[in-house]
Amino acid sequence: MELSNNYEELTFFQRYDENVLSEFIEIAYEYLVNKNKHKSYSNAALKLNVECFAIEKLIGKLSELLLESAKLTITEAEFVSNLQPILFDKVHLLWEQVCLKRNLLKEMLTKTEINYAHFSSLNWRLENTIASKSLESCENTHFLMEIQLKNRDDKEQRHFITDIPNIFHFTNVLESALNETKTSHIRRGPTSN
Repeated sequence: MELSNNYEELTFFQRYDENVLSEFIEIAYEYLVNKNKHKSYSNAALKLNVECFAIEKLIGKLSELLLESAKLTITEAEFVSNLQPILFDKVHLLWEQVCLKRNLLKEMLTKTEINYAHFSSLNWRLENTIASKSLESCENTHFLMEIQLKNRDDKEQRHFITDIPNIFHFTNVLESALNETKTSHIRRGPTSN
């Protein structure tokens, strides 16, 4: 699994020692927890002789990296191989910080994620009426489905009654969605059950 390749801004930390990166990581965690900008941006800008906007952008990228690495449940080898060209030897310090606060990051992700319903179970039945008293050659086929969906809070049942052509269409749509999830551009994050 790979991280996005848009963390080139973090090459900024190559010029400074590990203490600067540690401070920025703490500021990024503070930003993620409190969602407010504080004067540490301007203090860091003054201390490093950099514009405040650049510091804000770095904190944003660092926060994004922390969340993405927790969301993808990335391993140390993957993390290091992705960020070694950008951060060199400081990548291990960043990994240690990610490991220390991984539970906090995952908790934040579950609180902020959209609570989509997901599939729980499927019951189905095929009913076919071949003839009746009034009609000798009536063929009527129905496909009945009960889909159970659940999200964090509750369960929901949906009932469908359809004919054979529509069930073929439904099957094709579901198969194409399943094939789409198998492509390499789909990333799976942790699920909360």
